[in-house]
Amino acid sequence: MNVGYLITGRLKSTRLRKKIFLKVLGKHLLFFMINQIRASKQTKSIILCTSTNSEDNPLEEFAKQEGIKCFRGDEDDVITRLYEAASYFELDYVLNMTADCPLIDPLYVDKVVDAFIKTDADMILPRDLPHGSFTYGVKPSAMKKVIQLKDTKDTEVWPVYITDTGLFNTYNLPIPNKHNRPDIRLTLDYPEDFEILKILIENLYEENKAIKIDKIINYLNSHPEIAAINKDCAQKYKKNITKQTFIKLKSEYL
Repeated sequence: MNVGYLITGRLKSTRLRKKIFLKVLGKHLLFFMINQIRASKQTKSIILCTSTNSEDNPLEEFAKQEGIKCFRGDEDDVITRLYEAASYFELDYVLNMTADCPLIDPLYVDKVVDAFIKTDADMILPRDLPHGSFTYGVKPSAMKKVIQLKDTKDTEVWPVYITDTGLFNTYNLPIPNKHNRPDIRLTLDYPEDFEILKILIENLYEENKAIKIDKIINYLNSHPEIAAINKDCAQKYKKNITKQTFIKLKSEYL
């Protein structure tokens, strides 16, 4: 089975300018995400999926430097960009997360693929992991169906078409209690997020080794003052598709 990890990334961020190119230990944050994914046993290729806009040219250069693949597609229609990348590279199964999650956990990357093999679900979600450490697993056929159903080109939050419409078979990956920490935020949208990620990487990164989820959780448990740095950021960023869209999708499909 040809499994590829598609990293969704652009340099257009407004809340935190060029956030995925911020540096820790002299390396771009995106480097650490790639380093984490490389520790996965199931992933056969890593593909940076960015736009055709010239402002994203540095991302294509970065991909070449890091020895990963790059695919360039629609600026705003993210799901179409991802599906076209999956088709171009002939992927049988897609793993995906945005480039602002540098501490993706490779153990759960592999668990998602294993769960897909067992369930054949349209989407696998390890929901209860620390936010920013999990990976979506999705069938290319489900992505194609979303493209047929959607009524907008702005698909930045495309997963809700699968998770919230009732039109797809989804599977929530069971998470053991020690890793069940949705209260921990490891994604990057605000300066507070960068502060906590910087501290974690500076204290836990070992060259060419993935930072395992156990290390992250243990460190934050031992340093509650650090865990509290970005505790209010989750409320700042909420973006969703309207219920009317879901109703329209259901009525058109059913």
